[in-house]
Amino acid sequence: MSLRSTFAVNLITGKLVKILGPNRAAGKNVTKDSIMHTTTTHAAPSWQSKISQTIEQHSNDVTSRYLQLASVDERGHPCCRTLVFRGFNARQTQLFLHTDSRSDKISQFEANKQVEACWYFNQTREQFRLKGKIECIAHDPIHSCDATSCPATPPPQQLRNEHWQNLSGALRDSYGEDCAAGAPNPYFVLLILNIAQVDYLRLAPLPHLRLNYQLDEQANWIARVIRP
Repeated sequence: MSLRSTFAVNLITGKLVKILGPNRAAGKNVTKDSIMHTTTTHAAPSWQSKISQTIEQHSNDVTSRYLQLASVDERGHPCCRTLVFRGFNARQTQLFLHTDSRSDKISQFEANKQVEACWYFNQTREQFRLKGKIECIAHDPIHSCDATSCPATPPPQQLRNEHWQNLSGALRDSYGEDCAAGAPNPYFVLLILNIAQVDYLRLAPLPHLRLNYQLDEQANWIARVIRP
Protein backbone atom coordinates (compact mmCIF):
# COMPACT_ATOMS: atom_id res chain seq x y z
CA MET A 1 0.00 0.00 0.00
CA SER A 2 1.40 3.42 -0.88
CA LEU A 3 2.18 6.21 1.56
CA ARG A 4 -0.55 8.25 -0.06
CA SER A 5 -3.23 5.79 1.05
CA THR A 6 -1.98 5.12 4.59
CA PHE A 7 -1.34 8.59 6.00
CA ALA A 8 -3.13 11.92 6.24
CA VAL A 9 -2.11 15.25 7.77
CA ASN A 10 -3.53 16.96 10.82
CA LEU A 11 -3.59 20.59 9.69
CA ILE A 12 -3.74 21.89 13.24
CA THR A 13 -0.69 20.05 14.61
CA GLY A 14 1.11 19.50 11.30
CA LYS A 15 1.67 15.85 12.27
CA LEU A 16 1.07 12.77 10.16
CA VAL A 17 -1.92 10.67 11.17
CA LYS A 18 -1.77 6.99 10.35
CA ILE A 19 -5.00 5.51 8.99
CA LEU A 20 -5.48 2.24 10.81
CA GLY A 21 -8.52 0.93 8.98
CA PRO A 22 -11.38 -0.50 11.10
CA ASN A 23 -12.11 1.47 14.24
CA ARG A 24 -13.37 -1.22 16.53
CA ALA A 25 -14.30 1.15 19.34
CA ALA A 26 -16.50 3.26 17.12
CA GLY A 27 -17.64 0.32 15.05
CA LYS A 28 -16.83 1.98 11.74
CA ASN A 29 -14.00 2.43 9.26
CA VAL A 30 -11.71 5.44 9.49
CA THR A 31 -10.80 6.31 5.92
CA LYS A 32 -8.38 8.78 4.41
CA ASP A 33 -11.29 10.90 3.19
CA SER A 34 -12.86 11.13 6.64
CA ILE A 35 -9.58 12.18 8.27
CA MET A 36 -8.91 14.74 5.56
CA HIS A 37 -12.38 16.16 6.14
CA THR A 38 -12.08 16.42 9.91
CA THR A 39 -8.65 18.06 9.76
CA THR A 40 -9.67 20.75 7.29
CA THR A 41 -9.66 24.10 9.08
CA HIS A 42 -9.86 27.86 8.51
CA ALA A 43 -7.08 28.32 11.09
CA ALA A 44 -3.46 28.65 10.03
CA PRO A 45 -2.60 25.44 8.17
CA SER A 46 0.63 23.69 8.94
CA TRP A 47 2.50 24.91 5.85
CA GLN A 48 2.12 28.50 7.03
CA SER A 49 3.31 27.84 10.57
CA LYS A 50 6.09 25.66 9.17
CA ILE A 51 7.40 28.24 6.73
CA SER A 52 7.36 30.88 9.48
CA GLN A 53 9.40 28.55 11.69
CA THR A 54 11.82 27.78 8.86
CA ILE A 55 12.33 31.46 8.04
CA GLU A 56 13.07 32.13 11.72
CA GLN A 57 15.58 29.27 11.80
CA HIS A 58 17.40 30.86 8.84
CA SER A 59 17.24 34.43 10.13
CA ASN A 60 21.05 34.68 10.15
CA ASP A 61 21.41 33.27 6.64
CA VAL A 62 21.21 36.10 4.08
CA THR A 63 20.83 33.65 1.19
CA SER A 64 17.56 32.34 2.66
CA ARG A 65 15.86 35.57 1.53
CA TYR A 66 16.22 34.58 -2.13
CA LEU A 67 13.68 32.48 -4.00
CA GLN A 68 13.14 31.52 -7.63
CA LEU A 69 10.04 32.69 -9.48
CA ALA A 70 9.02 30.86 -12.66
CA SER A 71 6.66 32.14 -15.32
CA VAL A 72 5.84 31.58 -19.00
CA ASP A 73 6.48 34.19 -21.68
CA GLU A 74 4.27 35.18 -24.60
CA ARG A 75 5.66 32.35 -26.75
CA GLY A 76 5.03 29.72 -24.10
CA HIS A 77 8.69 29.46 -23.09
CA PRO A 78 9.52 28.99 -19.39
CA CYS A 79 11.40 31.77 -17.61
CA CYS A 80 12.91 31.68 -14.13
CA ARG A 81 14.68 34.29 -12.04
CA THR A 82 15.84 34.93 -8.47
CA LEU A 83 13.98 37.53 -6.40
CA VAL A 84 14.15 38.74 -2.81
CA PHE A 85 11.40 37.77 -0.38
CA ARG A 86 9.66 40.93 0.85
CA GLY A 87 7.18 39.46 3.31
CA PHE A 88 3.71 37.94 3.65
CA ASN A 89 0.36 39.52 4.38
CA ALA A 90 -1.12 38.97 7.85
CA ARG A 91 -2.81 35.67 6.91
CA GLN A 92 0.18 34.47 4.87
CA THR A 93 -2.00 33.95 1.81
CA GLN A 94 -0.02 36.48 -0.21
CA LEU A 95 3.74 36.68 -0.79
CA PHE A 96 5.34 40.02 -1.66
CA LEU A 97 8.17 40.69 -4.11
CA HIS A 98 9.58 43.77 -5.86
CA THR A 99 10.59 44.42 -9.45
CA ASP A 100 11.12 47.14 -12.06
CA SER A 101 8.43 47.88 -14.65
CA ARG A 102 11.15 47.87 -17.33
CA SER A 103 11.81 44.19 -16.65
CA ASP A 104 10.75 41.55 -19.20
CA LYS A 105 8.87 39.68 -16.49
CA ILE A 106 6.08 42.28 -16.46
CA SER A 107 4.91 41.42 -19.99
CA GLN A 108 5.18 37.73 -19.10
CA PHE A 109 2.92 38.21 -16.09
CA GLU A 110 0.44 40.12 -18.23
CA ALA A 111 0.34 37.25 -20.74
CA ASN A 112 -0.01 34.52 -18.09
CA LYS A 113 -0.59 35.33 -14.42
CA GLN A 114 0.03 31.75 -13.26
CA VAL A 115 3.45 31.51 -11.61
CA GLU A 116 5.35 29.29 -9.21
CA ALA A 117 7.91 30.27 -6.58
CA CYS A 118 10.50 27.74 -5.42
CA TRP A 119 12.15 28.44 -2.07
CA TYR A 120 14.88 26.16 -0.68
CA PHE A 121 16.31 26.42 2.83
CA ASN A 122 19.77 24.92 3.07
CA GLN A 123 20.17 24.47 6.82
CA THR A 124 16.96 22.48 7.36
CA ARG A 125 16.94 21.01 3.82
CA GLU A 126 13.35 22.06 3.18
CA GLN A 127 11.74 23.24 -0.04
CA PHE A 128 8.49 25.17 -0.48
CA ARG A 129 6.90 25.55 -3.91
CA LEU A 130 4.12 28.13 -3.96
CA LYS A 131 1.74 28.38 -6.90
CA GLY A 132 -0.88 30.97 -7.73
CA LYS A 133 -1.76 34.08 -9.69
CA ILE A 134 0.45 37.14 -9.54
CA GLU A 135 -0.64 40.77 -9.36
CA CYS A 136 1.50 43.69 -10.51
CA ILE A 137 0.86 46.86 -8.50
CA ALA A 138 2.51 49.45 -10.71
CA HIS A 139 2.62 53.24 -10.88
CA ASP A 140 -0.79 54.91 -10.87
CA PRO A 141 -0.52 58.54 -12.07
CA ILE A 142 -3.83 59.44 -10.40
CA HIS A 143 -2.55 58.32 -6.98
CA SER A 144 1.15 59.13 -7.33
CA CYS A 145 1.59 60.84 -3.94
CA ASP A 146 2.55 59.04 -0.75
CA ALA A 147 -0.06 57.37 1.46
CA THR A 148 0.03 60.03 4.19
CA SER A 149 -0.80 62.92 1.86
CA CYS A 150 -3.34 60.98 -0.23
CA PRO A 151 -5.94 59.50 2.13
CA ALA A 152 -8.07 58.39 -0.85
CA THR A 153 -5.29 56.21 -2.26
CA PRO A 154 -6.62 52.68 -3.05
CA PRO A 155 -5.35 49.89 -0.74
CA PRO A 156 -3.04 48.31 -3.39
CA GLN A 157 -1.29 51.65 -3.94
CA GLN A 158 -1.08 52.22 -0.19
CA LEU A 159 0.65 48.87 0.15
CA ARG A 160 3.01 49.74 -2.71
CA ASN A 161 3.80 53.03 -0.96
CA GLU A 162 4.53 51.22 2.31
CA HIS A 163 6.94 48.84 0.59
CA TRP A 164 8.70 51.77 -1.08
CA GLN A 165 9.09 53.56 2.26
CA ASN A 166 10.72 50.44 3.74
CA LEU A 167 13.44 50.31 1.07
CA SER A 168 16.90 51.58 1.87
CA GLY A 169 18.16 54.69 0.13
CA ALA A 170 20.53 52.60 -1.96
CA LEU A 171 17.70 50.39 -3.23
CA ARG A 172 15.54 53.42 -4.04
CA ASP A 173 18.46 54.91 -5.96
CA SER A 174 18.69 51.73 -8.06
CA TYR A 175 15.40 52.67 -9.75
CA GLY A 176 16.95 55.83 -11.16
CA GLU A 177 15.79 59.41 -10.99
CA ASP A 178 12.74 60.68 -9.08
CA CYS A 179 13.61 58.52 -6.07
CA ALA A 180 12.33 60.79 -3.33
CA ALA A 181 11.50 59.12 -0.02
CA GLY A 182 7.85 60.13 -0.47
CA ALA A 183 6.10 58.93 -3.60
CA PRO A 184 7.43 55.67 -5.09
CA ASN A 185 9.52 55.82 -8.22
CA PRO A 186 7.28 55.28 -11.29
CA TYR A 187 9.32 52.20 -12.22
CA PHE A 188 8.82 50.50 -8.84
CA VAL A 189 6.39 47.56 -8.97
CA LEU A 190 5.03 45.56 -6.06
CA LEU A 191 4.36 41.92 -6.97
CA ILE A 192 1.74 39.98 -5.02
CA LEU A 193 1.63 36.20 -5.37
CA ASN A 194 -1.83 34.98 -4.32
CA ILE A 195 -1.04 31.50 -3.02
CA ALA A 196 -3.44 28.72 -4.05
CA GLN A 197 -1.20 25.65 -3.76
CA VAL A 198 1.89 24.74 -1.74
CA ASP A 199 4.18 21.75 -2.20
CA TYR A 200 6.41 21.07 0.82
CA LEU A 201 9.44 18.78 0.69
CA ARG A 202 11.61 17.82 3.66
CA LEU A 203 14.84 16.05 2.71
CA ALA A 204 16.19 15.49 6.22
CA PRO A 205 15.91 13.58 8.42
CA LEU A 206 15.08 10.45 6.45
CA PRO A 207 12.63 9.34 5.26
CA HIS A 208 11.80 12.25 2.97
CA LEU A 209 8.44 13.90 3.55
CA ARG A 210 6.39 15.60 0.84
CA LEU A 211 3.08 17.31 1.53
CA ASN A 212 0.77 19.04 -0.93
CA TYR A 213 -1.68 21.74 0.20
CA GLN A 214 -4.45 23.07 -2.04
CA LEU A 215 -6.94 25.84 -1.38
CA ASP A 216 -10.52 24.74 -2.10
CA GLU A 217 -13.51 26.86 -3.13
CA GLN A 218 -14.48 27.40 0.53
CA ALA A 219 -11.01 28.80 1.32
CA ASN A 220 -10.04 25.64 3.24
CA TRP A 221 -6.57 24.16 2.88
CA ILE A 222 -6.69 20.47 1.94
CA ALA A 223 -3.50 18.52 2.62
CA ARG A 224 -2.25 15.16 1.39
CA VAL A 225 0.94 13.18 1.71
CA ILE A 226 2.53 12.19 -1.58
CA ARG A 227 5.66 10.40 -2.63
CA PRO A 228 8.76 12.61 -3.05
